[in-house]
Amino acid sequence: MKKDSVIWISITGPLNIEGARVLVTPDSVKIINKLESTVQLSSITHLQKITKLPLNFNDFQNIILGRAGLNNSNNVDYQIKKDSVTLTATGELLTYIYSFAKNNLLLGQTNFQTSGNSDVTGANVFYNNYQPVNDLEFSASRDIAVFGKSPTKLQLDFKEYNFNQPQSYVFTISKNYRIKYE
Repeated sequence: MKKDSVIWISITGPLNIEGARVLVTPDSVKIINKLESTVQLSSITHLQKITKLPLNFNDFQNIILGRAGLNNSNNVDYQIKKDSVTLTATGELLTYIYSFAKNNLLLGQTNFQTSGNSDVTGANVFYNNYQPVNDLEFSASRDIAVFGKSPTKLQLDFKEYNFNQPQSYVFTISKNYRIKYE
């Protein structure tokens, strides 16, 4: 990932075989499906259709980094409990609820709740398995549950991660692949 610019994801399965590559920018999503020899090109709204939540590029970036994404347009409130600190940020389309462990202020859970009428009422992201990386603590595991009319569960386990290192974003599309536009 390059901050505020690109998210590059390689999805591998058993025997370390790469099945797909995903390149997300603030305005587009490109998915190479190596198993079906296809490439899907779409706008960032495609990720909103997949997740069924009105998340933007910064929201996805914050989920991957395991950080709270607050901006000036949010109305923010906080609550201090015995073992946690909770921040609630109300935006135009979503309400974000962040729960931090009180002893180390590591993010434990993010809850997204949609505003208004929607088929999806929200999602929970649980951050687990914190590992030290370059003087940072990084959650190497995410449990994601989208709830509403079409509930979805997803588990992300990060096998390789590093911060503040030069990266390459290899995303070569084979001329033999069929291109689909969404």
